[in-house]
Amino acid sequence: MDQFPSLTRPGPDGRLRAAGGRLLASAALFAIVVSCSLADAPLPEGNLVANASFEDPREGVPAHWVFDEPARDKGEVGIVETPRGKAVELRPNARNVPQELESNPLSIGQVFTLDEYPGLRGATLFASAELGARGPASAAVRLIAIRKGGHFIGTELEQGASDRGLTEHRGSLAIPDDGKTIAVVLGLDARGTAGSAIFDNVYLGTVPKERGPAIQRGAPVGAPAHIRVDAARTLRRIPEGLFGVNLEWIWDGNGLYNEETESLDEDIVRLTRELRPSVLRFPGGIFADFYRWRNGVGPRGARPTTEHFPSGPESRHNVGTDEALELARRSGAQLMVTVNIATAEPDEAVEWLRYINRPEETRGQPPLAPFWEIGNENYFTGDAPYLRAAALDAHQYAERFLAFAEALKHADPRIEIVAVAEENYQRDFEPVHPDWIPLLLSKAGHAIDYLAVHNGYVPGLEQDPGWDVRTVYQAMLAAPIQLRRSLDRVAEQVREHAPKHSSRIKLAVTEWGPSFQLALDGRFLDHTKTLGSALFVASNLNGYAANPDLELANLFKLNGRLWQGVIGSRDGRFVAKAPYYAFRMFREHFGSVLVETQTDSPSYDSHAVGYVPALREVPYLDVASSLSEDGGTLYLMIVNKHFDQPIQAKVEISGFQPQPTGRAFVLTGTGIDAHTGTELFSAPGVKWARQATDEHNPRWEKGGPGEIRTEERVLDVDEGTIELEFGPHSVTAIELQRDDP
Repeated sequence: MDQFPSLTRPGPDGRLRAAGGRLLASAALFAIVVSCSLADAPLPEGNLVANASFEDPREGVPAHWVFDEPARDKGEVGIVETPRGKAVELRPNARNVPQELESNPLSIGQVFTLDEYPGLRGATLFASAELGARGPASAAVRLIAIRKGGHFIGTELEQGASDRGLTEHRGSLAIPDDGKTIAVVLGLDARGTAGSAIFDNVYLGTVPKERGPAIQRGAPVGAPAHIRVDAARTLRRIPEGLFGVNLEWIWDGNGLYNEETESLDEDIVRLTRELRPSVLRFPGGIFADFYRWRNGVGPRGARPTTEHFPSGPESRHNVGTDEALELARRSGAQLMVTVNIATAEPDEAVEWLRYINRPEETRGQPPLAPFWEIGNENYFTGDAPYLRAAALDAHQYAERFLAFAEALKHADPRIEIVAVAEENYQRDFEPVHPDWIPLLLSKAGHAIDYLAVHNGYVPGLEQDPGWDVRTVYQAMLAAPIQLRRSLDRVAEQVREHAPKHSSRIKLAVTEWGPSFQLALDGRFLDHTKTLGSALFVASNLNGYAANPDLELANLFKLNGRLWQGVIGSRDGRFVAKAPYYAFRMFREHFGSVLVETQTDSPSYDSHAVGYVPALREVPYLDVASSLSEDGGTLYLMIVNKHFDQPIQAKVEISGFQPQPTGRAFVLTGTGIDAHTGTELFSAPGVKWARQATDEHNPRWEKGGPGEIRTEERVLDVDEGTIELEFGPHSVTAIELQRDDP
């Protein structure tokens, strides 16, 4: 994803897909458009949906709602009573088969043609509904803009079966102002062949539906948690490669090169050395697809100034290969090189490898750059020049990957090759190239050491329907659950499509991290630096450590003067942001052997926000445990995701006899939107949006050195048991020394 995502992208058949949307066959939707007309007035204010709460049930289908004719034999429509009034219920039968859900699901809907509602052109529509489901069914709301030529763009909300009543879901869709949109369809779908889908309080408007601030819900916060650690049961060796970061060449390496001293900035070098990243990925995400390595070597005064990407800004190549190697050497990291597969050829990549690794001279020694990644995000398509120039289809990528991989491996057999896979964890987000992973694995599995994905960015607010801070952060902190499922899905594809090589092919996430918005007017743009984002970093690293197939991960990114990077600028000096400290805790207070941990914790439910679906029963406490290499130290990493309240926990340890006292290292702060006071750069004509602030405990405007803090405490251990209170919005690392020989 890098810094330049494409919201709406054409699929292989030329039809448009959008985040959260499905490709929908034209027959059913056009049948509704032709058969239904709801209004002949200008675009009204408020809710466009008629009979939104189903208080006018009528016989059969509720008033103002239309039953999709092709799906009439797939189930029934009825009205049910809820504690707050009536709701509509769709009861699917065995004919509502999954193969036809994208074209003709059991559904009712309303249609808004642009002839009747011209004010919809160029507007952003905000949708919400309370959804529930019983049995094996799920409830979904589709918001679709029908375009000329049978094309569609859309988004959807979905809720699976639950016994907790109705849950509100929200989404939004931007309607292009190009005269090609015919109508907007709002559909309520039942998915499954039994059970029921329930809908209430459906909303569609040009402004978000008003509601009170979100609060974390679930089991009472006062309920104690129970953590059980079995140190005798080891699960896997935690790979060092999980703790990598990204380094970009642009803008003097985002400040890495200090023009005043004509050397690497010592603050960044010191902070990187203390962070102890295991791998530096260079020369960048999207920028790697246009990088010519020879521009970044030799005397700096002779190095050229070039565009970062086609029609983009320019930088002098003050940070090139030698500077990246110097930072890697001074921080103890290895180098991962992302080679230019889009606009360069294998011979150039081989020359770069020989420049760095000098394989003829260093036989028998580890290479300086052991990891070579072939391409970046070449599956993206779009109208931007940089996307067009870097885009490859699945067949093109597989062919070019093999050419690069074989040439590089022949030049230096010591290296490991990283292939790029298209995979998404977003809500039903369809890949642009559905055949990318199967084709790549079946054709080139023998040449792949790592299969890399970039599906680690959350919450991803490509559109902002007016979320409050707590709702957004709840979703972000729930996202590691979905990220783990996504990686399991990738691993399963490796086993399916490259069975002969699946035991050797490992997974990588070469870009991941908190990412809210990319537009300068985004209210959450700079929230990547907050304590809440630090909690996500810690929780996600817990998940990465526990994933048996994942061995490489690179946090995006190390440093910058924009909104990304764990090192930022304050008062002209580079300083650490809150996520930096979360990452560093794993490097200082976590072991190398994962052991079994079971956690019973109070939980909360999150809304669907951005890329993250609604999730049920998200534990407030996220815990992982590990041993040191010699088995003499037991470590626990505990993230408390509650914004306001501590959680009391009982920790029971077996298979390890700890000494009577231990230590706890705690990362916390004054609130979830607290930060260390780093600033976005200022330049003529650049105006940053006022950032969203937590309504309950606003700390954004108070950002500074005292807002984020780390503390060390002594713990009492009673026969392998610890009674401990984990403070709100905190990351706690516990260290226990073995008492027996």
